[in-house]
Amino acid sequence: MIYVVVVLFDKDNKPIGILDDLIIDDLPAGSSIGFEATDIYIPDTLSASDVKSYLVYAYPNQYQF
Repeated sequence: MIYVVVVLFDKDNKPIGILDDLIIDDLPAGSSIGFEATDIYIPDTLSASDVKSYLVYAYPNQYQF
């Protein structure tokens, strides 16, 4: 499983929102895949013009039962 987290920043480089996705498809090293992130935290008043930059984190997670 690959967790994807997107942090949205305003013009002052302050975080203003967080999106995430969980990819459970096979993803061999060096390949790429599209994803559709949903909001974890987005203020009701946030609009696309408020977002000046973003940072994407993708990291694996493995469960052992």
